[in-house]
Amino acid sequence: MRNVLLCTTVLALVGFALYPLAPPRLLPETFGFVDTARVGSEFWNTESAQAAISHASNQFAAMPSLHIGWAIWCVWAAWPVAGRLGRSLVCAHLAWSIAVVVLTGNHYLLDALGGAVVLGCGLLAGTWLTRWTARIRGHWARSRASATSSA
Repeated sequence: MRNVLLCTTVLALVGFALYPLAPPRLLPETFGFVDTARVGSEFWNTESAQAAISHASNQFAAMPSLHIGWAIWCVWAAWPVAGRLGRSLVCAHLAWSIAVVVLTGNHYLLDALGGAVVLGCGLLAGTWLTRWTARIRGHWARSRASATSSA
């Protein structure tokens, strides 16, 4: 599960670097989207918040949505060990995450689908990485055991 999360994140970061895409909230106002980081905040100074957000994150990293990829990963990771309530909660977390990122103008629904696709690719890459490292560890253990027994 750790390797899947790692590979998913790395694949998404490569995608952000190679093909940056703006979220809907950064479109001109004529498109009807609202930049929720600038408008409607009662809890902090929006200008300083926007400056902090701009310096701390890639504003053109909308596709794929790692928020959704990670939320699907949470469902996948918790499903085998969670009871009915736990499964319901992680599924609610996924649904809530999709609603929040779309309604705040941070992602399109297609970005959420992209998050699922990247997670699928991360699942393949993470599974391969896990098997590869297990083979390396097994080879190392066998080499060490044969060196110890011949000494």
